[in-house]
Amino acid sequence: MARPLALASSILVGAVAITACLVYSMLGSCTLEIAPAGASGPVPILLVTAHPDDEAMFFAPSLLAVARANCCRVFILCLSNGNADGLGPLRAVELLAAAPLLGVQPTDVSVVDDPGLQDGKKQRWDQATARQLIRTAIQEHGVQMVLTFDGDGVSGHPNHKAVHEAVRAVAQEAPAATPVRYWELLSMGVVRKFLGPLDVAFSIFECQTLHRMGGGCCIEGAAAASAASMRQHASQNVWFRRWFVLLSRYSYINSWRPIMIESESLDSES
Repeated sequence: MARPLALASSILVGAVAITACLVYSMLGSCTLEIAPAGASGPVPILLVTAHPDDEAMFFAPSLLAVARANCCRVFILCLSNGNADGLGPLRAVELLAAAPLLGVQPTDVSVVDDPGLQDGKKQRWDQATARQLIRTAIQEHGVQMVLTFDGDGVSGHPNHKAVHEAVRAVAQEAPAATPVRYWELLSMGVVRKFLGPLDVAFSIFECQTLHRMGGGCCIEGAAAASAASMRQHASQNVWFRRWFVLLSRYSYINSWRPIMIESESLDSES
């Protein structure tokens, strides 16, 4: 009995070691085409989020990859100040302090406080207002690349989903020849969401497929930077968010795909 158990233990240890080596070898890679070939000067990128702390909890690998590449300038448009508990003004200030830890200058962060875009799972967001804010940010900064949540919003939060809906609508109405590219962060099921760095190994073939689709993956050991950024979000840095940052795949890998543009008109939504 002892010999089969020892053999099984050896196989398990070997598998873990191989996985760890594989994950380590992939850290610091990003197959997403951050800067188009031939780009001159920093490429303006717009990250559209719903709440202060979204950037730290979900997008840290991509932000660090962009900062390391030293090819782009990231602007954050946060469509609410997270005022569900009456802490909106404080949370906006926290975001300005947290952003530099992920390579974004405070002057490149915009936090919206609009009656039609209030934080809360039961709040229905004004899509016309959200779309106009996104259009304005793209035009003002000459944005060439927009990043945001996918339709499931990673955590399923209705505000995250509303951000995706607004960005998708802006992408839909853009001229076919527009230089702006739009990507969505893929949501994962509960198991993969909390595999942490191990999910990097499970994502190898998925990342190749996404790259062929025009997307890709950004893989970074971002947990420490994400945790440091979350400490600046002191009002939100409670125990379960600290555990999320440690265990979530979104502290190690972001999987991106182009936002799919539907053929039908959005006139009825305007």
